[in-house]
Amino acid sequence: MHRHYGHAGPAFVEHLLRDIQRIDDWRRTYLQLATDYAKRAGPNPVAGRLAKNLALLELTAQIAADAGVVPWTAEEMLRSIEAIWETVIGRAEEADVDRRALQDILSWAGRHESAFVRGLDDNEEQKEPWEGWAGRWCPYEGWDDIAFFPDKLERLLRDFGYSPEATLAAWRDRGWMETGKGRRTKQVRVWGQVHYLYVIRRSAVEEVAPGLGEKKPLRGDDGASDDTDDSSDDKSASPRC
Repeated sequence: MHRHYGHAGPAFVEHLLRDIQRIDDWRRTYLQLATDYAKRAGPNPVAGRLAKNLALLELTAQIAADAGVVPWTAEEMLRSIEAIWETVIGRAEEADVDRRALQDILSWAGRHESAFVRGLDDNEEQKEPWEGWAGRWCPYEGWDDIAFFPDKLERLLRDFGYSPEATLAAWRDRGWMETGKGRRTKQVRVWGQVHYLYVIRRSAVEEVAPGLGEKKPLRGDDGASDDTDDSSDDKSASPRC
């Protein structure tokens, strides 16, 4: 083994150079393999990103077997690659740190609804939490997003063990955030004043935390009779979102 260590690489390159006229065939094979792996990955984002890597690995195994530069058959190498793929699929969800980070943040939001300014009415009365406002969120019918004050969200991410810089960049790239031009934040109106907040789309909430994405009915949406008129005097009625 020590005597022949490192020989396969140069032999493989020599084979590629001798058969360079087949490069278009190899390219088509690679693209087809990448498509096949992407389909197998389905909605799994991590496995989907690794589809091209597995496609390249499988193509390399086929070429290496044809060149006779490795002591394994193509079938043996393909079985090993299939085992790798199964491992990827099984651990992809666990490895999706960005998704876990959003789930942790949304779980916190669900437990701390009172930490968010509700509705669009500038004169709505709410008692500010002792730790300050987290952002703006009206978790009733018609809500579109959850908005966090930057310092609050960044602190939460650090407390949960995530890197705010890397996590927010990943959320933006995955389309989970609404942002302003050239920014990660977006202008949001909070009680008559405009602030720059991190805004998480409702579609992202429904994707990673479906239970939190379900709307809460506004008062009267449960099919109750509208004959009573005391709801107009009820200060606890759901706010206008």
